[in-house]
Amino acid sequence: MLRWRWGLGVATALLCLTGALGFASPASASCVENGSLFWGDATQGYAGTGTMQDLYVREHAHVGTGCETNGIVAGGTSHMSPQNGGGALVEIGWEDLTNGSGGHYFRLFTESCFASGCNNQPYSSGCASNGTTVTEKVRSSSPGSNVWDYSYACNGGGFTSLPNSGGESFSYANPRVETFRFGPASGDTDFIKDDHNALTHWDKVGDFHSNMGDMVCDLGVNGFYGHPNANPATSYTTVTSGSC
Repeated sequence: MLRWRWGLGVATALLCLTGALGFASPASASCVENGSLFWGDATQGYAGTGTMQDLYVREHAHVGTGCETNGIVAGGTSHMSPQNGGGALVEIGWEDLTNGSGGHYFRLFTESCFASGCNNQPYSSGCASNGTTVTEKVRSSSPGSNVWDYSYACNGGGFTSLPNSGGESFSYANPRVETFRFGPASGDTDFIKDDHNALTHWDKVGDFHSNMGDMVCDLGVNGFYGHPNANPATSYTTVTSGSC
């Protein structure tokens, strides 16, 4: 969960479009924070040292003026969440934003949180564009380290590093991935659709595993679910029906 968005009075989130489909006014738009869906490695527990995935950056359906938060419409992340709680996390992700005039744009971001607060950093990149596949990786600098490194790759290319999180208050965490979006609780059935592919993680001793575990539902997201391609899964697709 992105605590900086909680701080803005928004429900759970962490995680941009071209072509306006027409704005609804804030008064007439059915604007509800739909929160996030998470997929975590339940068998790994809180002993992970990193996670990586391929995410398709896609333009989401326009949801109208007032149906986004600080311009954010949707997105997704690679995410590590520790057992000691306090809203703690480290993650790298992409966001779909609107400029308020019908145009949409994208950006990458990193975020780290603990009880003392959060640090969110946006980045411009060729990966941050509609139709791009971005491979996102967040990993501790070494097993047992409380410094977490962020990196990304565009369309299967080489990795680019972003500034690390600095020293966090945890050194191991549960590997997760996330889909988030804002807007009406019902309407465009394509608005929610997202794919997480090639899900992988590192265990406590740094060994690489090419699967993830069970879905972890944020029950604030009514009517939207995620389906794995297998269990344990190497990919998940967000859908509009099913069960957690």
